[in-house]
Amino acid sequence: MQIILIPLNCTPFYLNKKGKAIHLFTYNCSMKKKMLLYYWIFTVTIATGQKNNIQIKGTVMIDSVTAMKSTEVSLENWICFIVNNNFDKTLFPDYAQLDPNAVIIFKDLEKKYSFEYFQIILYRGKTASEYGEKGIHATKKIKKELKTDSNDFSLNIPITGISFEQAEKFCIWKENLVNQTKLKPVHISIPSIAVYKKVLQDKDSLNLKKCPQLNFFNCNCISTKFKNKHKAQGKSLVRVDSYWPSDLGLYNVQGNAAEMTSSKNIAMGGSFRHPANASYANQQQTYTGPADWLGFRYIVNLKN
Repeated sequence: MQIILIPLNCTPFYLNKKGKAIHLFTYNCSMKKKMLLYYWIFTVTIATGQKNNIQIKGTVMIDSVTAMKSTEVSLENWICFIVNNNFDKTLFPDYAQLDPNAVIIFKDLEKKYSFEYFQIILYRGKTASEYGEKGIHATKKIKKELKTDSNDFSLNIPITGISFEQAEKFCIWKENLVNQTKLKPVHISIPSIAVYKKVLQDKDSLNLKKCPQLNFFNCNCISTKFKNKHKAQGKSLVRVDSYWPSDLGLYNVQGNAAEMTSSKNIAMGGSFRHPANASYANQQQTYTGPADWLGFRYIVNLKN
């Protein structure tokens, strides 16, 4: 049986006999073989995955009644949160705990109008129900500056520098947003310690080639699927969809940004500032306020 790998961007790969990942569309085979590979993608997904009964984009089922955001909440997600809440100053992160590029971006957002790096765009239909009525479009200026940034800064790194209370406000906003179009109302919240103990798989920090499989303190080998986006690895945050996902479909649940739990001042999963073993299910991180290594993701449950 051929093993099919499906990363977040839904580009299918398969493993050849040497264990090398081969892109489906560069694999020299007949259409019949390609269709067979798609068949395996379908059957393996049905056989091993949980059906997403909650059906909120960007989440995966972690048990029969609970979905979890597949990635950490990103900088871009947080910007949309601010834009859709009329640039509420209480939602802005602590600049002292942000990458200098992120500080420039949030200071640009403080203007509310006449942005240098963004344009406000309007969403409709299903997109609006998932992200809010307003979104952002990066200008050529910021794209050019980010392209030349030595640390590979991206709007898709985790949001950090926020408080527990701000993260809770995000969950409330997200819940109200998706419930506008849901026939069965859902509840969105920060995951509990028990949830993290269940989803953390204690993944080995290094693969067979001695390269890291998660973003932990001082790791320095190229191992992200974004071949040119590795300079920050082991030194700062990387994209929320870096590395291969866990068996449940969760990206960076170990490493990158440690994640707040529903117990205030307790985080789990480790970060780029922690050793690899801090990401294990029996480990916790404590915090007293916003930090550059601390982010979050959310879970979704159907309301009773």
